[in-house]
Amino acid sequence: MKKIKLISLTKRNIKHTYSKVVVKKNYITSAVLVVAIMLCCATLKTTSFSSVISETCAKIYNPINPLFNDEGGIMFTSVTLENVNKNNLKFITPIKCSEITNINGELNYQIDSNIMVIAPEDGIIKEIGVLPNGEKYIEIAHSKNIVSRIENIYIVGVLNGEAVKKGKDIATVKLGSTVKFSIYEDGIKQTNISVVKNEIVWESYQ
Repeated sequence: MKKIKLISLTKRNIKHTYSKVVVKKNYITSAVLVVAIMLCCATLKTTSFSSVISETCAKIYNPINPLFNDEGGIMFTSVTLENVNKNNLKFITPIKCSEITNINGELNYQIDSNIMVIAPEDGIIKEIGVLPNGEKYIEIAHSKNIVSRIENIYIVGVLNGEAVKKGKDIATVKLGSTVKFSIYEDGIKQTNISVVKNEIVWESYQ
């Protein structure tokens, strides 16, 4: 490429010269960029990398997973509940709120400020479903024959078969809604449970 350089200018005479413009190329930078692009393309072809990225992003930007998904039937743990003694279970209330009513052993939480639902005790997610009225529910197996049930969930943050620790966030609820909690022993709802200083107890504990 040539560039005109003006030397002098008069009414009748224009003097000029040509100077060559040299374009410098940074070969090292170009080589690094090419290698980086090739590595990215090769990596993106593997589905495992894409899935890892998707899961990581989901955990960072959307830690609460939607109800029902492709992995709903996967068992995430080999924990067995066979040897769990009922007398060792010490339930805590799954939601912190100021208004809790007890209707025949079913605890009703009037959600006023806190929307997080926690696991009331260690266990394994037994079932996630939807009631005929459209409300979502979560059931947690805490022993071979003890199951807790939380109804009217807004967003579910666990999967079927997932092991949960006592106090772990497992779901969210809506402000102003009423969330129900109950405990079943051998499939029978316990009608005499109550809340005592953030702990849930029933007659068989005493």
